[in-house]
Amino acid sequence: MDKRFLAVLFLILVLAVSCASREKTTTLRVTNENPEVECIGEGKVLTVKVYGNPTTGYEWRAGESQEFKIKTTDYQASKKPSGMVGTGGYYVFVFEAVKSGVNEIGFEYLRPWEDGRADSFSIRATVDSELTIKELEVL
Repeated sequence: MDKRFLAVLFLILVLAVSCASREKTTTLRVTNENPEVECIGEGKVLTVKVYGNPTTGYEWRAGESQEFKIKTTDYQASKKPSGMVGTGGYYVFVFEAVKSGVNEIGFEYLRPWEDGRADSFSIRATVDSELTIKELEVL
């Protein structure tokens, strides 16, 4: 056989295997304005972004979950006009699916030193047997 033919055949095989092994993921996006929250589910990862203002003493906290583990939590300040202080930003929670099923993750906006909370919401997520997020809903 011709060496060029073998090289082309090898290249086709490599491309076919790499395309077949790529994990196909669906991106789900759900938003809710009260409180201002955005949820993005991509494959096994769920990102929840919610508006808050820590200069008031309040902070968002995520509840425990059997189907999701928290990978990271972060606060990202919004851009503020020059001379402004005390503007808010977004709390960003990143979760990874670790168990299939339907699960709710609760969030509370509170001052840690006070009883009660100022706001709360839940996310309902359905995870399939391959640990891919299939449905998202803000409750």
